[in-house]
Amino acid sequence: MVNNSMGTKKVEELLVSKSMPLGMQFYVPNYQRGYRWKESQVQQLLNDIKEFDYEKNNEKKFYCLQPLVVTEDKENGWVVIDGQQRLTTLFIILTCIEKMLYKEKAKLYQMNYQNKPQMHDWLEELGDVNNDVQINSDDIDAYHITNAYLTVKAWLEEANDLKAIGAEIREKIRTYTRFIWYEVKGDIKPEIIFTNINMGKIKLTNAELIKALLLKQDNYKGENDDVIKASQIKISTAWDNMEAKLQRDDLWRFLTGSGKFSKSETHMELIFRIMAKDIVKDRIRNNPEFYVENEEELNKDTYTFIIFSRELEYLENENEKTDKPLPYSELLESFWGKIERYYNMFIDWYENREWYHLIGVLLAKEENQTESYFEELCDLYRTHTKSEFVRKLKERIINEIDFEDKDKTDFSFTHEVVEEYLKSLSYSDKKIDKDKIRNILLLFNVISMQNNTDSDPRFPFNSYQKQKWDIEHIHSVTTERAQNKKERKEWLDSAWPYIESVASDPKAFEMYTKAKDVRDKKFYDDEHATEYDEMYNSVIAFFSGETGTDDKHINEISNLTLLDQRTNRGYRNQIFPVKRNKILEKSGVESFIPLCTKNVFLKFYSKTVSQMYLWDKNDRKDYFDKMADEIFYYLSGTRKEQ
Repeated sequence: MVNNSMGTKKVEELLVSKSMPLGMQFYVPNYQRGYRWKESQVQQLLNDIKEFDYEKNNEKKFYCLQPLVVTEDKENGWVVIDGQQRLTTLFIILTCIEKMLYKEKAKLYQMNYQNKPQMHDWLEELGDVNNDVQINSDDIDAYHITNAYLTVKAWLEEANDLKAIGAEIREKIRTYTRFIWYEVKGDIKPEIIFTNINMGKIKLTNAELIKALLLKQDNYKGENDDVIKASQIKISTAWDNMEAKLQRDDLWRFLTGSGKFSKSETHMELIFRIMAKDIVKDRIRNNPEFYVENEEELNKDTYTFIIFSRELEYLENENEKTDKPLPYSELLESFWGKIERYYNMFIDWYENREWYHLIGVLLAKEENQTESYFEELCDLYRTHTKSEFVRKLKERIINEIDFEDKDKTDFSFTHEVVEEYLKSLSYSDKKIDKDKIRNILLLFNVISMQNNTDSDPRFPFNSYQKQKWDIEHIHSVTTERAQNKKERKEWLDSAWPYIESVASDPKAFEMYTKAKDVRDKKFYDDEHATEYDEMYNSVIAFFSGETGTDDKHINEISNLTLLDQRTNRGYRNQIFPVKRNKILEKSGVESFIPLCTKNVFLKFYSKTVSQMYLWDKNDRKDYFDKMADEIFYYLSGTRKEQ
């Protein structure tokens, strides 16, 4: 579609004028549905236009509507391929204002409909000053047209000053509102284009509009056809390659986490959103008018297109002022180089293993998945050397940890500070407590991956973002026992092989006896049987290496690890060896099991391993110490004393 015409067109350019006594002629073909806007949609458009803070005589500041896709037809005028709902709504709004304020019929543009020619008459009748518009329920299109008119009328009547508000809305629409005018040229049938747009084959997103804007034929004034074609192919090919890589789930999840701040199907949009902010910051230093207050908020769907359109116009004007203006193909190549630099920045983040882990752990946090935070990381990268960038990322991670005394002017990041923070963490039902623990456990996993240089593994942020995570108690919680007899039996059946395997251990004799008694006499069938609860507590205590049921340590971080919800909630608070087997069975097969979680159940952190069925206080201490060491020594950049 590179030969199509792309730009913006003021609503005023559509209206009756000396050169167009009837206004523009629009024709809505029969493959489109009728007019269907509801009250809420009409009110939203009116509210958006009202909130638009325009400046008289400054037409560079405008409210932008989504694309009006048209193609010219000698018999019917402009065939509307996409955008007829807004075009019809603006007709209704202007008609209502003209009639209410000036008691005149508005001189606008012509709307004709192939499928239902009478729709033209219904719209025209709205402007008849002698016609008191009522809801017309005889036809679905007539209903929506009359309902939209009455919605506008009611909205205006609710205004404190009807004449002032009405006149302001009229002026804003006519002079300071623009359509993105997308004119399709060539022999392609309009209905095919309409189908492609609505099926998503042609995506008129900001990014795709920018692509069409940059490559449109009209830009290449006087250049050779071969030069034009070569330029268009070069940019189009580079664009497709960049978009294909950004569509990769591993790269995209790393950059955007859950993708909340960049939901565009065209992932190049991420580059353009960041670049648009930088363009505005650069230009307003010497040209304050380049910035328009609230423009992004008012033009959410078209903002980056507007900025790129304005920047392209600026560059072309500046180019014309030079002694030897560059041809557009060279100007475009220079501009495209800026786009590639943003893309290469993201690829560098991904491909540099240390940057990948540091940036990934920051962007994996839900509260950091915002456009403003992403911009800060971009600025950090562009304004520092490679070594400084790493140091700044580590500082940011440290600053985001809620250390108790980090706001003190003499705060120092020490091993003791890390230990005290880890000791302060305790599992509870409060989201803030869970978030703190989850962030630390994620950090521990990511640092462990980064520190493993034998095979250069990378933490899979895409897998992490796809799954929902629980903070798992390594040693079970006594209060979370099975409640019904089926679950109680299943729990005991799973634990029994391990209970039986330690039967010869004198320390296990009482526990084993109770478990055997419950199993033989089926006390699990009686939900009120005290024998089951006594057995359960005894089994939990034994496999935690404790002599009783003291749960003081249970919610400390030394007894916590990350586990996906599906795995965690599938084994119902089982004892340590049952959990270990189930986790190792699923690792890499059914779900992503974090490295440190696997290490915990393999007792990788335990300095002395005499058995594999307990998670006792010595295991907890070794795990805690390793976590504190890994976090401190990596983030501080110091080496552990041997």
